[in-house]
Amino acid sequence: MTPQKIGPMTLGLMAGLALVLDVIQFFLTLTVIGSFVSMFVAMLAWIVFFIWFALLGVSYFDAKGGKKLAIAGVSFISELIPFIDALPGLTIGVIMLVLQHNKEVDEMAAKKGTALVPTGKDAQVANLANIRARRAEKAQAANDNAESEREAA
Repeated sequence: MTPQKIGPMTLGLMAGLALVLDVIQFFLTLTVIGSFVSMFVAMLAWIVFFIWFALLGVSYFDAKGGKKLAIAGVSFISELIPFIDALPGLTIGVIMLVLQHNKEVDEMAAKKGTALVPTGKDAQVANLANIRARRAEKAQAANDNAESEREAA
């Protein structure tokens, strides 16, 4: 299966959840006991995002997965360090993972010489362009046939 780009809506949902979790961690970090609880929140958050990314077809362990694994690792470790975990490391990590994944998908498409399948409004425009191109080809073929019949006669 060819990997697909992660769209802006999914990116927004992922970043929103990550930001909510980062805010929770920030307030937990204000207390000593909360710093330890914050570590468990970070672990749970990365498990959730690991599963979410897996469902979207993102692989950390393929030939190009090294960068994504490094991004996830740095973000995860930063969330385990007391007081550093008050920074939005989870949100930054999730956004960077999505951007890296989308970059790799674009590179694979360019390498194969194939265009990504458009969606939404872009798909409608592409479909109309294909219909017009087919009609123009049919009209040209009809003209060529009529000309060759005239020359034969």
